[in-house]
Amino acid sequence: MVHTIISTIGSINYALISIILADEPTGNLDSQSGLEVLAEFQKLHRGGRTIILVTHDLTVAQHASRIIVLKDGRIMEDQRVTAPRDAEAELQRQRNTEDTR
Repeated sequence: MVHTIISTIGSINYALISIILADEPTGNLDSQSGLEVLAEFQKLHRGGRTIILVTHDLTVAQHASRIIVLKDGRIMEDQRVTAPRDAEAELQRQRNTEDTR
């Protein structure tokens, strides 16, 4: 399933798209597949795309450069993240751990 998601993400013509909306994109995925999706979003963001990702998972949110917390339709927090978690590095560590087993 995640290969299909990544393939779809990779096949979109991003020259025409500047904002991507993602509502719980990792919600039904295992942890490795979720990291793969987040790594793709981070690559797109580094390439100049704006990613608006909605999640209830703080671990997922920590991969973002900005976290906005909403409650009852109001902004409760709005913080810039100077050092977001790196999904690609986490994937690499996960793969290295699996290789040593």
